[in-house]
Amino acid sequence: EYISQAYPDNDYVLDNAYYVFKDNCYRVKVHSPSSQDTYFELDYDYKTYELVRDGYESCVLSGYNTRDRLVRAYNQLVDDCLSSATCLSRVSSDFCKYSENISHGGYFSPNGLDSQTLVVDQAYNVAELGAAYGFLEVTAVLPKEEVNIRSALTILTEIDHLLAESSIGYSIIEITIVDAEYPDTTAKFHLYDVHPEDLDRENPLAYLQDLWNLQEAHRQEIRKEWTD
Repeated sequence: EYISQAYPDNDYVLDNAYYVFKDNCYRVKVHSPSSQDTYFELDYDYKTYELVRDGYESCVLSGYNTRDRLVRAYNQLVDDCLSSATCLSRVSSDFCKYSENISHGGYFSPNGLDSQTLVVDQAYNVAELGAAYGFLEVTAVLPKEEVNIRSALTILTEIDHLLAESSIGYSIIEITIVDAEYPDTTAKFHLYDVHPEDLDRENPLAYLQDLWNLQEAHRQEIRKEWTD
């Protein structure tokens, strides 16, 4: 009844209804068979059955579902492309998010993707979106003596070449290298906010070293604040 009144002339289907212990409510899942980006939830008070949340605006109109579809497609492209990359134990990809302020690492940025600009069900070239917004996180496992910035440059260069060969763009990448013998307990090498053009500099190793020095200084400042 609510669906027919709130969204007349639609083809929405009620998928499931169930009790959610965490939120103490009944939840109804809704989707449109004719729209890949139109799916949302309705939450009802568990005692009165009154509607307490309609997720249509936050999921569909906000561009959240459309963004999620594009990120999943980009993830698949990147995963398939980097499956042959040496030493990688983890690859995660996303699109930088729009924010008025930039965060450490650049995931939130004024240059990030604003979900509200996306059009429901529209086809996008996710490889091209990657060039503008692609955010990659990779983890490599190497012998202890190779957990260093030279290995980072080698791995990043390999990733860059593989993606370029497949015409898959990215904007920012961060890398973590861990000791193969004790991956969970030893110090890790971590470098973030690296851009494709940084790998094409005249001396990319020197640039990455300077970048790491700045980031390590920041990490030391944070540690000092916690210990003081």
